[in-house]
Amino acid sequence: MGHRAFIARSGWSKTPISAEEWQEAVATLPEFELFRGSAGAVRAMLRGSRQRGLELQQGYLCGEHVDARLIAAMFVLADRLGARVYSEHRRVYRDVADWQRRTERHGRRRRTGSGASELTSAAAPRPSAAVASWAPFLLAGILTCLVAIWAFQ
Repeated sequence: MGHRAFIARSGWSKTPISAEEWQEAVATLPEFELFRGSAGAVRAMLRGSRQRGLELQQGYLCGEHVDARLIAAMFVLADRLGARVYSEHRRVYRDVADWQRRTERHGRRRRTGSGASELTSAAAPRPSAAVASWAPFLLAGILTCLVAIWAFQ
């Protein structure tokens, strides 16, 4: 999943989380490993994952490729920092169950260009399945036309 979630205090960048305090807090959690980049940036990666992790950005933490395991660790970290966990739309998640319910609901619906919602469940045919279902009829029609043209010449 490409979902993101954030840990921030109520004022976001007006009440920033400092680099020192988040590094101290994350160092106490066995779920994370700290990595320092060449430019001095520090990233906390979820143990056993190459994608899922946290990075400090302008006074709040950004979680990338969030799954249930990362979001649970983010709630623990947020509690230690006196902060809350937010969605990509800056709406507060109450707990892991709230995150799961909202991401599942978001995954079942997607926005189309017209603003209408459409289901993206397994029951809805994929474009490739739709093409495969009418392609033989199209091919038969083309062949019939070619035979008719050839026969009447």
